Amino acid sequence: VRLNEDDAAIETLLTALRRDSQLHSAYALMADIYAKKNKLQLALEQTQRTIDTAPKSSPNARTVYVLKRASLLRRDNQPAESLAALNALSPEAHLQPTVLRDIATSWAMLGKPEMAAELYERVLTADPSSAHAAAQAANWRIKSGDLDAARQHLQSLRRIDPRHESLIDLENKLRESSSAIAE
Repeated sequence: VRLNEDDAAIETLLTALRRDSQLHSAYALMADIYAKKNKLQLALEQTQRTIDTAPKSSPNARTVYVLKRASLLRRDNQPAESLAALNALSPEAHLQPTVLRDIATSWAMLGKPEMAAELYERVLTADPSSAHAAAQAANWRIKSGDLDAARQHLQSLRRIDPRHESLIDLENKLRESSSAIAE
């Protein structure tokens, strides 16, 4: 793979899989090769095999593979399927920032940024000290056009972390959105 000899790499991986059909890492590597070649259906098939063969004792590996599958589904313009794959993850996995981001992106692709905002609002309800959740809730409320809710989330963010890295950017986006509505 590092030598860009993809066909030879696939042959080697297939040989390894004939010896041990449970080598989830081999399926994952084949999925990467197919994705790089923009053969998304083949990549998706291999990613599903990766998920199916991932050891139950390693939920983190499974989460990584589901994230990869969801990303491929979004790349193939299948955000609803991406969302379904992500929603099948454990409740613990749903608290991971990468999973939250991918769920929010899937909602946005479906034209429902308010659902992305609600996702981060639930996290903020569970953990009122989460600056990340407050920032993302504000961001998605701005995108959904709910500027009053965005202002409230920005106030929460200022209370949680008055020096948060995205505070100025979010305030500017809110100001621009407010100006656009006023015009």
